[in-house]
Amino acid sequence: MKVDGKSVGGYAWTYKGWFGTYQYITLCPPFFTLDTLEEKITFVEDALQRGELKYAEGAEWQKNSGQYFLHEMMHLDSIGIPHINDEKYDPREPSSAYAYGPRVVYKLAQRSLNQMGGAERASTNADSYAWLANIIYFWDLTNYFPKPPGFKVADLDDISSGGEDRAQDVFPIHLGEITAETSEEELQSRFQTALEGWKTAEPPAALPPANDISPPTAPQKPPAEASIDSFCNQRQYWDTVLVPSVSFGTGQTNDGRGKALGVSEVYNLEGTSDKLWLGVFFARDGCVGSTPFTLGQTDQEKLDHCKARFGTVLNGCHTDTMTGKKGGTLRDGCAVYTVTTRPNGEKPFEGWDANQGDFTCKETDTSAIGGPASPLHGTCTCWYSGYPGLIDTFKMPASKNCADVNRAELVNN
Repeated sequence: MKVDGKSVGGYAWTYKGWFGTYQYITLCPPFFTLDTLEEKITFVEDALQRGELKYAEGAEWQKNSGQYFLHEMMHLDSIGIPHINDEKYDPREPSSAYAYGPRVVYKLAQRSLNQMGGAERASTNADSYAWLANIIYFWDLTNYFPKPPGFKVADLDDISSGGEDRAQDVFPIHLGEITAETSEEELQSRFQTALEGWKTAEPPAALPPANDISPPTAPQKPPAEASIDSFCNQRQYWDTVLVPSVSFGTGQTNDGRGKALGVSEVYNLEGTSDKLWLGVFFARDGCVGSTPFTLGQTDQEKLDHCKARFGTVLNGCHTDTMTGKKGGTLRDGCAVYTVTTRPNGEKPFEGWDANQGDFTCKETDTSAIGGPASPLHGTCTCWYSGYPGLIDTFKMPASKNCADVNRAELVNN
């Protein structure tokens, strides 16, 4: 059976009957098309002898039948408690991808706790264990660390790639606990629900198209590019973390980086009193958590990341002119990049978070992430009524009433 070109390689379940508990793994024909661990070792070592490093350094090339079988074994209750599941990357989203394959496993572990990620969720995800064991084995064997696709932080937001497809071409299904009372209809429902989770979503563009805006003066491209270069080179912004108002907390992250709702600068335009404004702000809808001002492992990567976003705004709008660019906005993840001109004295980004409304809190619902065992159990989830999609998690006040939350006491700053 195939789903969007990917094949079911097997499924695991636990049967609880009158005379005990029994663990089962059924392997389907696609499983037997996978390389064995021995074959994969030979493949990687032969490539190293030819001077090709990508197979030793790329985790997605190292999938094998041993790693797959370990995934299925992790589902069995005989492995231990708590039960190990196939976790979704974001259980709050019905269409969320399963945390399967090295990239999404890595994303799940890197995702913050208040975004339903981190070690708490990774520790109950079968493929996290399977890839951990596989990567450690090949690292020890070759002295090269096998990285997931898009290992650089700047690439993590794209969870669909050719590399990920290589790691997901044969996938497992977990049917859970079965008893004598479990009906055939229930089993079919579980199977179909699992298949739905393996459908490939349309991958997002690396950079979405920019939206035109019409300021009073159209800046010429070369001076605007110089301003973008100046703005992106301001290193005092590089470690700034952009957040919504609800997540401002103490104004600093736990590791000492400064928080801001956004960052902007104004520049002179030759031949006019109008001003060129550049700004990047946290989106006002559909986002949770934070986003850095720029991304990259080196200074050059950070500079290029910033310039590419503003360059998309400048070059993606009004493509029929070089001297009459009117600017625009670009939404990339949770960051909104803006290039615009305004009359002298006008400040286009004032009131970015206006009309917040009431600060509202309720006790965090942890029923989908471990219930009372979850580290978020007994916390408060809060938002401003004007921006109900922007939420964060706060420590429970001494009164045990979420209405008394201290807005500086986030669970994770």
